[in-house]
Amino acid sequence: TVAARPAPRFTIAELIARCAAARDDRAAAPASDDGEHLLVFGPRWQSVQTIYYGDREALAVLEFPAAFADELRELSLHPALLDAATKFGVGYFGQEAYLPLSYRSLLLYGPLTRQLYSYLRCRDGSAPGAEVISFDFFLLDADGVCVVAIEEFAMKRVADEQALARSEEALSLAGNTQRASALTIEAEELYTRSWAGQQRDAGRILPHEGAETFVRALAQPQLSQAVVALHDIEHTIAKAIKREDASAEAQIADTTAATLNPRPALSSPYEAPRTPAEQQLAAIWQRVLGIEQVSIHDSFTELGGDSVLAIQVMAQAKTCQLTLTPNLIFQHQTIAALAAVLVPPAPHTEISIAPSSAGLPLTPGQARFLNRAAERPPSRHAHAAA
Repeated sequence: TVAARPAPRFTIAELIARCAAARDDRAAAPASDDGEHLLVFGPRWQSVQTIYYGDREALAVLEFPAAFADELRELSLHPALLDAATKFGVGYFGQEAYLPLSYRSLLLYGPLTRQLYSYLRCRDGSAPGAEVISFDFFLLDADGVCVVAIEEFAMKRVADEQALARSEEALSLAGNTQRASALTIEAEELYTRSWAGQQRDAGRILPHEGAETFVRALAQPQLSQAVVALHDIEHTIAKAIKREDASAEAQIADTTAATLNPRPALSSPYEAPRTPAEQQLAAIWQRVLGIEQVSIHDSFTELGGDSVLAIQVMAQAKTCQLTLTPNLIFQHQTIAALAAVLVPPAPHTEISIAPSSAGLPLTPGQARFLNRAAERPPSRHAHAAA
């Protein structure tokens, strides 16, 4: 999100001094390899120069490689620089291996530059060995002005070394630029064959239709959100809900049909669910984990839960109108704790479709954007219907 309020400002010298006073043992350290190699995919990711560690805070000095500086003009949020600005959080708690899981929000105050500081603040509940650690990050320019703020950036602990090796192998393949270039050329050749007809058959919007739709949306500045659809919107929504429900029901049927195993010997005794939310969660955990009885105080990871199973739990919870996230599942690993922080179902909101009013004038910013777009050569890429 592009921030509308003034950017926060920090004093770099004060941050460095505070870190040095709090933790002399790691006050000024070179970029280390405390699990950070998992987020390095080439020379663009070699930006961290120095890290200052403090008491539940840290500051990293970043310098994006000069050879790739031109890319910052095209990519206002360069993925390699964002990875570098957040990966040093892995090393804050030592040798544990963590991978990014999610974040709550990202506010953009200004463009990223070659020289940056990344200021980290630990959030409550983050500790060595925790399943999920989370931080707030502030990317600062040379004057300490925040250009990007990331709230509740969460990372999931990964203990399976073989899984880490497989991840690194897969990511190294993804960085093979020659192979990617060959695939792009092949895709372009296939793309040119009977292109427009293929898009129509697939129910996609053609480029000129996408541009016309965009102009109509911009001509209605009173709208805060807009939905573009090729077909009747109510019918499209109903069809999507029916498809999701059918998929979830099939998944539930598959897991229900499987044989449930007896409750294993665990550190906590069995305690039955007490509330409707706990009963729903217990039933979901039993199906997903394949266990006959799940206590409200059983740990999700102790029962064999992992990131993949957490996604299945989220999918089944959605059919019960329960809103879950990976963060919630791993931060509140028992049914009792999870039920206590569940977000209540959102009330149903009727969708109103605003009539077209093409006579409204464009704002100066909209006009500049469309003029720049008109000067570019036509694109052959299709826009998927939203």
